Amino acid sequence: MSKSENVKKSGFVYAALLLALGLLAYLPGLGSFGALDPTDSFFLESAREMVETGKYLLPLNNYEPWLDKPILFFWMVCGAYKLFGFSPFVGRLPAALSGVATALCIFYGCRGLIPQRTAFLAGLIFLSLPLVSIGSHICLTDTTLTLLIAATTLFLWRGLVKKSKLDLLIGYLACGLGLLCKGPIAAILSGIVILPALVIGTRSVSDTIRLSLRLKPIQGLILVALIALPWYALAGLATNGEFLQKFFIEQNFGRMVGTVNHQMPWYFYIPIFFAGFAPWCLLPLFSTGLVRRAFSHVGIWGRRGLFRLSFIWFVVIVGMFTCIKTKLPWYILPACPGFAIMAAIQIEYLARAAKERSMLVVQGVSLIALTVLFFVQGKLPGYVKGIVTAHWPVAVILFLWLMASLLFLVFAKKKMSRPALIRIASLSTAGALLFGCAIYVPGAMKGLYKHRQIGFNRLVELTRADDSSVAILMAEEPTMPYILHKPVHRLQDEEACVSFTQTPHEKHYVLVPKEMLKSMNWFRGSSQKVISQEGKWTLFQMEPNSVAQSGQVR
Repeated sequence: MSKSENVKKSGFVYAALLLALGLLAYLPGLGSFGALDPTDSFFLESAREMVETGKYLLPLNNYEPWLDKPILFFWMVCGAYKLFGFSPFVGRLPAALSGVATALCIFYGCRGLIPQRTAFLAGLIFLSLPLVSIGSHICLTDTTLTLLIAATTLFLWRGLVKKSKLDLLIGYLACGLGLLCKGPIAAILSGIVILPALVIGTRSVSDTIRLSLRLKPIQGLILVALIALPWYALAGLATNGEFLQKFFIEQNFGRMVGTVNHQMPWYFYIPIFFAGFAPWCLLPLFSTGLVRRAFSHVGIWGRRGLFRLSFIWFVVIVGMFTCIKTKLPWYILPACPGFAIMAAIQIEYLARAAKERSMLVVQGVSLIALTVLFFVQGKLPGYVKGIVTAHWPVAVILFLWLMASLLFLVFAKKKMSRPALIRIASLSTAGALLFGCAIYVPGAMKGLYKHRQIGFNRLVELTRADDSSVAILMAEEPTMPYILHKPVHRLQDEEACVSFTQTPHEKHYVLVPKEMLKSMNWFRGSSQKVISQEGKWTLFQMEPNSVAQSGQVR
C-alpha cells in the first residue's frame, strides 16, 4: 500500500472515530428533558408552529412572524420534525449534529496543514469543551453558526494555502449558508479572522493583495449572494421591508450597542472561559514560546500559519464580544474551533519539546477540581447538589481515569518517549472530559428542567380548556404555546390587560411572575381568582364584570 493510500485510510479511521465519539457523547441524553425556557423552547416551538401551519418563509413566534432571525436553522429543525415527528430530542438533533459536524470540519480543514493526529486531537478537544457540549444539547442556532463559521474560515484558508478551488468553493458555500443562519455576523467573524492572519503572515502590502486575490473574492461574493439574497429579498417583500429593518438595524446593530437585551459587564466571559474551556484553558501558560515563534516568522503555510490563524480566531472573537454590551455564553461558541486547533497545536509543540509538565498540570488541576467538588457537594445549592450526588459513580470513574493517566505519564518515561507520553495523556484527558460531559451535561439540563420548568408547565396544563384564553403578564415563555398548541396573549400594559378580559371566551387565565403581582390592578372591571402557584409563578382565573368596575382583588 502506497503512502498516500495509508494517509487516506488513516484519515478515514480518524474521521469515523470522531463521528462515533461525537454521536455517543451528544445524542443519548438529548431528549432526557423537556423544552427549556427561554432559548431552547423558542426554536423548538417556532419550528413546530411552522410545520403545523405550513408557513415556511419566515420563522414564527407565538403564531406570528418572528423577524429577529434568518431562516436556515428553523428549516433544519422543521426538516427533523417532518422526518421523525415532534419531540425535544428531534428538535435538538440539528444542533447536536452541528456540533459533531464541526469536529469533522476541524479535522478535514486542518488535515494537510498539520499532522493528521494533531487534526484529530483538535476535533476531539472541540467535542470535549463543556461550552460546546452544553450548546449541542439544546436547540440553539449558535451551534450551527459555529459549524458554518468554522467551515468558512478553515476551507478559505486551505484554498488560500493550497491553491485549491474546491476548498474555496466549500468555504464560500458555508459563508452563504452562514448568512442564512444568523445574518452578516457569519461573514464578519470569518473576515476579521482571515484578513489579520493574512496581513501578519505576509511581508508587504503587495504580497497581501496578491494572496488576497488568490481567494477569488469577486467569484466568492457572487456565490454567497446567490445563496443568501433570494431568501432575504422574499422576506423583505413579504413583510414590506419590516424584516430588513428589524433584523439588520434593531437586532444586529442594536446588539452591538447594547440596546436590545442581555446587557452584561465586560468581565462576563472570564468565568465562562475558565468553566467552558476547562481544563484546556491552562495550556496557554506553557506555550508562550510557540506564540512568540508563530508571530515572529512570516508565512501563511504549515503549522505556524494555522496556529497564528487559530490564535487570532479565538482572541478576536472573544475580544469582540467582550466589547459588545449584549452578551450571552453562546456568543463565543464560534471561537471554540479556533481554541481547539490552537490547543492541539500547543500540545504537539509541548510533545516535541518533551515538556510533560504541561499535561501533569492539566490533569492535576482536573483531579483537584473533582476532589474539591466531592468535599463541598453537601454545601452546593438546590438542584446542583442533586446532580453531583446522583452521578457520584461518574465522578469516581473520572477521578480514577485521570489518576491512571497521570501516573502513566509519570512512571512510563523509561519505556516510552516523552512526546508519545504527552500525546497519549492529552488523548486520555480529552476522552475523560468528553465522557464526563456526556453524563453531566444532560444530567444538569434535566435537573434544571425539574427545578425551573416542571412547576411552570403544570400551571400551563391547568389552562387546557376547550374555550379558554390564556395570557402571561410582562414575560415571554415559549413553552406556553408549545404545550397548548395555540397563541398566548402577552400582556405588556394596562390597556392590553383590560382588552384581554373582554375577549369572547368561556375562561380567561393569566400567568403572573412574582415581581409583577403588584400590577394586577391593571385588570380593571374583573375579579381575580388564584388557581394555583408554583415557584415564582401564580395562575389567576379572570372573571370579567363580576366585580363591577371596582378593581378589587378577592
